[in-house]
Amino acid sequence: MLFIESLKNYVTYNTNSEKIEVKNSLSEIENNLPKNLFIRIHRSYIVNISSIKSLKYDGITLTNEKKLPVGRSYREVLKSLMF
Repeated sequence: MLFIESLKNYVTYNTNSEKIEVKNSLSEIENNLPKNLFIRIHRSYIVNISSIKSLKYDGITLTNEKKLPVGRSYREVLKSLMF
């Protein structure tokens, strides 16, 4: 899994080959994921740490070249993890 995206009461699991949508909250999913493999980067996104290719001030690029925003409140935690 590359990343998980939230839209209201639904989340989408995004892999290299497919998207799976389920009714659930991102917070509930975050609590059940291993903290050493996934990180929340935005109020709407959780990413697989191993799928992060590069980090810039306002966003990340994944290994599949998808660009995702990084929320202000998540930047410091993400930077400390990456460096």
